[in-house]
Amino acid sequence: APSGATPTGYIVYRDDGDASAMPTPSIVVFEGDALTTTVTGLTGGTSYTYTVAALSGAGVGDVSATSSQSTSPAAPSGLTSDTQTSTSITLSWSASVVSGGSAVTSYNVYRNDGSSAGAALSSSAAHTTTDGSTTTATLDQLSPGLLYSFAVSAVSDAGEGEQSSILAQSSSPGAPASGPTSVHQTSTSISLEWTAPASDGLSGEDASGYRLYDVAGATAQLLYSGSATAYEQVGLTAGTSHSYAVSAVSAAGESPSTSTVEQWTAPAAPTGMSSSGWTTSSFDVSWVAPDVGTGPAVTGYTLYERVVYEMSDVGSGGGVPDDVLQTMLSESTDSVVVDTVAYDGSASTAVTTTLSGLSGGVSYDYVVAARSSAGEGVRSSALSVSTSPPAPGSVASVSQTTSSITLSWSAPVVTTGSAVTGYNVYMDDGITGTPSSLVSCVGGGALDTTCIADGLTGGVSYSFQVSASSTSGESDRSSVLAQATSPAAVGGTMTFSSVTMTSMTLTWTAPSGATPTGYIVYRDDGD
Repeated sequence: APSGATPTGYIVYRDDGDASAMPTPSIVVFEGDALTTTVTGLTGGTSYTYTVAALSGAGVGDVSATSSQSTSPAAPSGLTSDTQTSTSITLSWSASVVSGGSAVTSYNVYRNDGSSAGAALSSSAAHTTTDGSTTTATLDQLSPGLLYSFAVSAVSDAGEGEQSSILAQSSSPGAPASGPTSVHQTSTSISLEWTAPASDGLSGEDASGYRLYDVAGATAQLLYSGSATAYEQVGLTAGTSHSYAVSAVSAAGESPSTSTVEQWTAPAAPTGMSSSGWTTSSFDVSWVAPDVGTGPAVTGYTLYERVVYEMSDVGSGGGVPDDVLQTMLSESTDSVVVDTVAYDGSASTAVTTTLSGLSGGVSYDYVVAARSSAGEGVRSSALSVSTSPPAPGSVASVSQTTSSITLSWSAPVVTTGSAVTGYNVYMDDGITGTPSSLVSCVGGGALDTTCIADGLTGGVSYSFQVSASSTSGESDRSSVLAQATSPAAVGGTMTFSSVTMTSMTLTWTAPSGATPTGYIVYRDDGD
């Protein structure tokens, strides 16, 4: 209050804030008897000039000296987010407009806790810039997949201005919760899977896609970008190492990548398949182990019997299984390959095995695959192997003499296997009953089903067996045939007794060997 008589009131004047015009304060902003007033309706960042005059019954006194004061800065505009990560959001805004008022000295950024877009902003600034010219800020230590709300205010010597409009912005998702995990490997492919981030379902943006990277080299290579949580990389080389990482993507950006997983492809196919030791019901199959280099060692092998079914087999004696026929019809193919495990050596590194319980005279096809910790590799080229022929049947003796036995037998039935190229006849020594000596048959061709064994002893029982041969080896032997030669010649000199004009008695000694069942006596006509 001025000195002298007590005024009855006051009038406060201000200018229009246009510093360039420097007008005299003439706008009445208050008239009353209080010694203080709050002036509203001002513009942020603007300097206003004020005067005040006292009132009394004698009129209006002279105005005071002018006083100037700036409003606090105007609210910044254009708040937006340029970049988001799983743990940070970068903001930018347009500078607060200052019209002759106090310059902006810094900006305060406020955020909420991300529980929802409507959650209240914190009363304390989450970030303050170091000067008034910086109009960007990165707020870190955030959580993935949360929807945060932000506002920014300007600060000057006149105080802190009003906050900007609120910006709601989600952080990018967290990394996939698990994976990538290889669920299947072959020699040329790796199948990977992963799961959605744990941040899905929170207040922010859920993952809408994923990016799978090959991170084996110095620079990560993008292999896949899409919404699926699985991917198969094909066209790889057997026994090679590959490294992967996957990230999640949403409208808020890309998450960090998962930790790296290294996965090897399965081994290459074994080579050099061969067979040996053929019999009527078995043979050995061998192969050469694949070279795995620095990759996982081979831990075992699986040998498969391969059967190729053709549509032309339908209705034939061999026939086509119902499931195979359905495959032919549903896939419009005339040929279906079926591999069935013939030998499970998945826990053995042996490179040979004996297959038994087979049928004689039949050709079989086999493929083999190597196994390691990376899985089962590609299967080898097929090896065709025939068993030896079945054993000949119906071995019988056609005729016998004192020194020979003529044998016959029926040829074995060979279906798809190697054709019979000859026969082997075995006999014993007439004592043991175990045929072990190969008979040199008298006359006849290689494929004849008869044999004359000569040079035998009369009256002796011999044991015989017959086997068939092919390019796949010798068959099992037939059942044993026991057959005796005709008796040996009666030895010594006959004696005569009781001779009359019309009769005589003859006596002789029994031959060696088996006891004859009878004798035949021959005479001439006496001429």
